[in-house]
Amino acid sequence: MLVPALAAVALLVWWTADEGGYLLTTWGPSSLVVLGLLAATVVGIGFDRLRLTRAGAIALGALTAYTAWSYLSIAWSASPGDALDGSNRTLLYLLAFALFALLPWREWTALAALTVFALALGVIAVVLLARLGSADAVPSMFNGGRLETPLGYVNATAAAFFVGTTLSIALAARRELPAVVRGLLLAGATAGLFVSVLAESRGWLFALPIVLAVAVALIPGRLRLALWTLPVAVLGAAALRPLLDVFERRDEAGLESPEAARQALIDAAAHAGSVALPLVAVALAVGVGLALLDRRVAVPAQVSRRAGRAAAALTALALVGGVVVGFAATDGRPDRKIADYWDRSQGYEQAEVGSSRFGSVGSNRPDFWKVSLSAFADRPIGGLGQDNWGDYYLRERDSTEQPRWTHSLQLRLLAHTGAVGFLLIAAFLAAVVAAALRGRGGRGRSPVASPSPLAQALAAIALLPLVVWFVHGSIDWFWEVPALSGSAFAFAGLATALSRGPAPARASVVAGGTRPSETSPVGPPSEASPAGAPPAAEGAAVPPAPGARPAAAARQSWRPLLAVAAGGVGLLAALALALPWLAERDTIAAAQSWHEDPAGALSRLNRAADLNPLSARADLTAGVIALELNGPELARLRFDRAIERDPDDWFGHFGRGLAESALGDAAAARADYVEARRLSPHDPLVREALRRVDGRRPLSAATAFARLREHVDELTG
Repeated sequence: MLVPALAAVALLVWWTADEGGYLLTTWGPSSLVVLGLLAATVVGIGFDRLRLTRAGAIALGALTAYTAWSYLSIAWSASPGDALDGSNRTLLYLLAFALFALLPWREWTALAALTVFALALGVIAVVLLARLGSADAVPSMFNGGRLETPLGYVNATAAAFFVGTTLSIALAARRELPAVVRGLLLAGATAGLFVSVLAESRGWLFALPIVLAVAVALIPGRLRLALWTLPVAVLGAAALRPLLDVFERRDEAGLESPEAARQALIDAAAHAGSVALPLVAVALAVGVGLALLDRRVAVPAQVSRRAGRAAAALTALALVGGVVVGFAATDGRPDRKIADYWDRSQGYEQAEVGSSRFGSVGSNRPDFWKVSLSAFADRPIGGLGQDNWGDYYLRERDSTEQPRWTHSLQLRLLAHTGAVGFLLIAAFLAAVVAAALRGRGGRGRSPVASPSPLAQALAAIALLPLVVWFVHGSIDWFWEVPALSGSAFAFAGLATALSRGPAPARASVVAGGTRPSETSPVGPPSEASPAGAPPAAEGAAVPPAPGARPAAAARQSWRPLLAVAAGGVGLLAALALALPWLAERDTIAAAQSWHEDPAGALSRLNRAADLNPLSARADLTAGVIALELNGPELARLRFDRAIERDPDDWFGHFGRGLAESALGDAAAARADYVEARRLSPHDPLVREALRRVDGRRPLSAATAFARLREHVDELTG
């Protein structure tokens, strides 16, 4: 059953290389592939042979309940189309978790899947470093001097390759792998670290020590883990200055001219690549050498245990030391410093020229977070509805940004799906951790049912993507990036699967319990036999007690019903995933082809609106095209339909106002502009439209759309 796992891993790698899988046209069809892999796995294994620990069953149940709650939130969402998209994305994560949790993993297949994923991320990182020498490629790879390729978002890029670095180090430390593979893993870890630094994500810098501390606490063999981390840290320090120079030199040259900034970026990136690639080769040689030495040297178990305790103690001391330093640096009042940062962070601050971006502060996140808490206070039980925070923020914001996402996993859960959704995901995470840690210490558990030491270690390693996703995602938007969330949920499923241990011989294990199989020789207790009768011979059939229903017959009765129910749910899931994806594909095709074939584009948009009746996107696109074609009557009709589907979208009212203004109905246009201003009070374009609506030269659609195109780079999310 390694084929479904490797196919899913290939999807995760593809998403990483293709903008994180962020676009619906990417993750939509991928969801159908994962659904098909899960269905094939269930059919191949059989319902009565699916195995989960109790904690794993709780995790699967909690995530299933959260997905159902997400779909239910469509009922109270202001934008049902966005809620459907968000629910479908949540379903994708449920499918990925279920697939990896239900596969009958063996230790070697789990090790292979984790290793393939880590090596693939390492290969992508090496390719990125090699491309730094291309003058044509570099400008499109960076955003303001920070690496954003391949995920299209600098913080997501940093997090994705940090996942690769942590996984690669942990796997390279395992003696079960060949020496060459361990060397390649160490090289990939080094390349991934270089890529993360090039992204210059302050969120990544915040997550770095926390993730390392959690890894030390979770993964057995702390001494081995520390030894394999050391070369990566040393090589990272050696490359740090050239990597940081990419941002600093580009930023400093920007004072002269855009062309000077571009050339400085190209030169600094080429230098960084020329330094980084040889160090990756050094990491490969060091990794192979360490692996060969590791085969010859055996550390006594007692020494290893003491070293592990020492590493844990040093980690704890480092954390305590960090707290002490924090108190000393803030004169014993970190609360005041935090409050001061909160007040100073209402907007972005430029980094001091010639300094790293890591040293700058300020963003609009505090405003995002305050509005998220306000949304939770307004709708504490069910939230605003999945993916419905963006329109709410436009009404309540103090900043000029128009983000779609809360930039915090925890606040996303509270704002989108309320306390119910938050508690369900909390239960899921708690159950996953409990399942992954099952068998630690081995006390009170049967050695047959407990996972082996290798399985326990691999379960802990498989949690690392979830740890990075949770820690760094606490101050960023990663839920919406399938490359990050998909790997977190999928490998969390692997961690729960590894915790169930080997199956008892000739028995089925379901949700942590066992029951005799249909061919089991185990019979009823001896007192059930007639007095004086000899015990049943081994392997002989034992007749059921009077009135009892044979277990096989009982299973036969519900198995067809379960198969029909599962098939029906699978069909509904396929439709829910396929129809919005097909609608989005037609919408994008229409937006790209309307210049050459206006009639064909409008026909595609009609079909898209029919395929996804909850979404206003197709009608909004049709309205814009109609205005571009100087068809205000058709535009007003399409914006009418868009407003019916999504009344809280400011752009629908704004577009209809443009159409009505073009038709000469200034009063109707003013009413729509007023509503658009209510929904987005700080939008300068809406204010300008209102100011000019009664004048001789009202705002035209051509001018409005030209302004939107000019300022689209200012939008985030």
